[in-house]
Amino acid sequence: MKSLKRNKGMRILAGAIAIIFVLVFVATPYQLSANVCTDALKDCVISVVVAALMSLLEGFIPGVAIALSYTPFCYSGYAFCLAYFIKE
Repeated sequence: MKSLKRNKGMRILAGAIAIIFVLVFVATPYQLSANVCTDALKDCVISVVVAALMSLLEGFIPGVAIALSYTPFCYSGYAFCLAYFIKE
């Protein structure tokens, strides 16, 4: 951080990067959020599979119970995302 305070060129470069970052997120929010609901559903299902596989170490029934109890949360989150997050 001290080198950034001393070097004026680095401060200008950091400021330019920050301004570009803000402009990209302000100007193109919908392009950056393309397939965000589908990606979130995939991540959630992967988490369910990992939790179910870890529960299978304790037995078949706990693994199936974990998978069956967590999966509806993924799909309800996906439905919520489609209904309220994606604005067309």
